[in-house]
Amino acid sequence: MPLVNCPACEHPTSSEATACPQCGHPFKALTIEATAKEWKFLKIIGAIIVLGSMGAGEVLSVLFETPVPLIFGGVVASGGLVIAIYGAIGGWWDNG
Repeated sequence: MPLVNCPACEHPTSSEATACPQCGHPFKALTIEATAKEWKFLKIIGAIIVLGSMGAGEVLSVLFETPVPLIFGGVVASGGLVIAIYGAIGGWWDNG
């Protein structure tokens, strides 16, 4: 942990300190932006819908020997993709 000089009093201070121990001058705090849980939830639900519908469509098309379930799975997967993208954009927008 390197030492830096306080901009107010030039006292050597730890680079991890939030304020100077000698004069109390506050240092710029590191802020971490957190994505809200509802946006993360939408991204996870979208991914589950995409993977689940494609897998189910593939299994059903093999079992029934027709491409209709696979096509339906693709349509449902597209909806899941829209939900996941909406969650990603919403999380970005909130933190923007």
